[in-house]
Amino acid sequence: MHQLYKYDIYIFDCDGVILDSNKLKILAMKDALESIENIKDGIDSSIEYFTNNFGLSRYHHVNEFSSKFLSYYGLSKIELEKTILNNYADFLDKHYVKSEVIAGFEQIASTVNGLMYVASGSEQNQLRRVLEKKNISICFKGIFGSPTKKYEIIRNVLDEVGENKKAVMIGDSIADLDAAKANHIDFIGISDYSNTPDLLREKCTLYGYRVINNWHEIGTKVYG
Repeated sequence: MHQLYKYDIYIFDCDGVILDSNKLKILAMKDALESIENIKDGIDSSIEYFTNNFGLSRYHHVNEFSSKFLSYYGLSKIELEKTILNNYADFLDKHYVKSEVIAGFEQIASTVNGLMYVASGSEQNQLRRVLEKKNISICFKGIFGSPTKKYEIIRNVLDEVGENKKAVMIGDSIADLDAAKANHIDFIGISDYSNTPDLLREKCTLYGYRVINNWHEIGTKVYG
């Protein structure tokens, strides 16, 4: 039996794990920044940071942009961040639902026996709307996103179900790995859609976590 099937609780990231949406999110953030005429410099650095630190909330990223990378004029830091967040949300409201469900996920969702949750860096209400429109929200006992931090979401889920349950976080980013590690649960990395696949594999190897390329490997790899 594949190692995936031994858990009571399954906590999934969304982007790059359930939905093929990582590239869309990067495009959305680039569009959000480039739409603001008051920004003079720092967009490329912001997008690089966003890409390499995927899995953290938009609120974290935008604060990092305005604090460390962006040069702008005529707007306060609060005004700038609000404008970026609004532009980003508007773009995703139009396009996020178009993201495809990653091949193999629905088969996995139908075969695991434990309770399933989503813990994502995506904004919670927007995330719930998209998964509902995709007709897969019914798979999950709970769907949670930002502004609550991912490690806090996992902590809340564990508090709800009881700590005697065996739980796993499945994600494609270092933020996902860190959130699992902070809560002392297992982690499985999935690399095909990750923005940082080599780093993900390196960190999984370092901490003794499993890595798969994609959901189709579940049917072909067996762990003792």
